[in-house]
Amino acid sequence: MRNVTSMRSLGRRGTLALVALAVMGAMAFGLSTASAQPPPPPPHAFYGDLENGSPATLDGKDIRSGGVVSALNVGGDIVGASPICQGVWFIQVDPGSATSVRFIISARGSYSEESVSFPWVSGEIEEVDLDLASVGQAKDGPPTDGLNCSSDPMGPPPGEVTP
Repeated sequence: MRNVTSMRSLGRRGTLALVALAVMGAMAFGLSTASAQPPPPPPHAFYGDLENGSPATLDGKDIRSGGVVSALNVGGDIVGASPICQGVWFIQVDPGSATSVRFIISARGSYSEESVSFPWVSGEIEEVDLDLASVGQAKDGPPTDGLNCSSDPMGPPPGEVTP
């Protein structure tokens, strides 16, 4: 009799152990499939550098500081913006926000026409030479609030003094 009771007891314990093991295995499988998702595609980066031959130019004048370059998607929404600091600007356009981008410049109280369109390519880093003409007053153009050399994500360029 004793052996039968032990067997039943072991059977129940074994069943509970198997159920617990199955639940833990299912949880581990769920966690491993959730964490196995691929990372999102990297953004497309655009930049201009006056000293490197790709200035942001408005009405024939190079902008060294005090202007803003904005990236627009096909619908005209701003999908990125950067201050121009010592002739350099840098914008990253995230995946899903644009299939192509155009650029405008806001500086010296004016904003520019739109540049030609550049296709969005994941992970691409592209140097852009902007030579655009004014089409309106800055107050009617894109917002530039908070965009100055101190708001640049990489910090102000060496020696740059910001207001």
